[in-house]
Amino acid sequence: TDSIKRITTKVFTDGYKSAVLVSSTSNVNNELKKIGFNKVSEKNINIESEKIILNSSSKNIKKKLLKLVDSNDVDCIITTEEGTTFTVLKVLKQINKRIPEDIALVGYMSEHIAESLDVSVSTINQHRKTMGVKAMQLALEHLKNPQLITNQNIIIESTLIKRQSYPI
Repeated sequence: TDSIKRITTKVFTDGYKSAVLVSSTSNVNNELKKIGFNKVSEKNINIESEKIILNSSSKNIKKKLLKLVDSNDVDCIITTEEGTTFTVLKVLKQINKRIPEDIALVGYMSEHIAESLDVSVSTINQHRKTMGVKAMQLALEHLKNPQLITNQNIIIESTLIKRQSYPI
């Protein structure tokens, strides 16, 4: 929720007027991302249900995006996973929309892949290595002192890695 809220806030702060959240999978995290997107979007635009495309097949994503793009009702797309990012790239190419000139794109995907595309894709970095190191530190700490049981909230904030698809 927090990473999508931060990215969505950045999108609107940077001057985009009409962002869309797109996902092709159905899971709890997407519902949390939807909540985060809505919290920020409601303050910036008149959010409509069409601005969120969740749990959709590639075919439905294409259909819904075409409707939004044809009405010039989208200037930035935020995707929630790598497969969806590829679907959006394919749809935008099919309808001759240029990234970032016509529509900006930010998504979750492998850094190596994002850098290697014709238009490098801006990504939401969740700092997986940092998470892994912290998890290992906590596990080792627990092994050294098993009677010490603590509940901890550890926040590792995600960051936007700007590339060609998000020029501002």
